[in-house]
Amino acid sequence: MKMKKLFILTIAVLTLSFSAFAQAKTNQKISEVRAFLIYEENGKLSRNILDGTFTFWNTVIGEGDSEGHSSSTLVHVIVSTDGKPKNYPVLQFSAVSEDGKKVKYNKTIEYIFPTEGSSKVFVPFLLHDTGCQKITMTIKLVEKNKPSTVYQTVKKVIPFLCGE
Repeated sequence: MKMKKLFILTIAVLTLSFSAFAQAKTNQKISEVRAFLIYEENGKLSRNILDGTFTFWNTVIGEGDSEGHSSSTLVHVIVSTDGKPKNYPVLQFSAVSEDGKKVKYNKTIEYIFPTEGSSKVFVPFLLHDTGCQKITMTIKLVEKNKPSTVYQTVKKVIPFLCGE
C-alpha cells in the first residue's frame, strides 16, 4: 500500500514538473548577440568582435585587431519572433567586468515584439570603461510579471586584455 502511494505521489510530482517546464515557452528567442567597439577618434564601429576571430589585446590604445582607441562597446541583442504572440517576455541584460567593479551593468527592458509575421528586434546596450578586463554578459528572456520564469538564457564573454 505504501509503495502504491509513493508511486502515485511520484507520478503527480513529475506531471507537475513537466507542466511547469512546458509553460516556460515563448514565441520570442534570443537569436544572436553582437558587440562592436566604438572608436573614440571618429565614432565609427568595429566589425562584430564576437565573431570568434578578434584579438582583444590593448584595445583602449588601439592595438590587437582594434582600428583605433576604444573604451566603449555597443552590444546588440537580436530577438527573433514568429509574430504569433503567446506572451510578452522582457529582456534582462547584465554585464560585469572581471573585477566586478569597472563594468557593472544591469538593465531590464520591456519590448512589445511585432505581432504580424516573423521579424527581428535589435536591442542595443552601451557599455563604458571596456577594453582591459574580461566582460561577462548574461542575457535572459523572462516572464514580465514573474522574472523567475526564464524562457532563455545566453551567456557571452568578451575577453579584453591589457598589458605591456
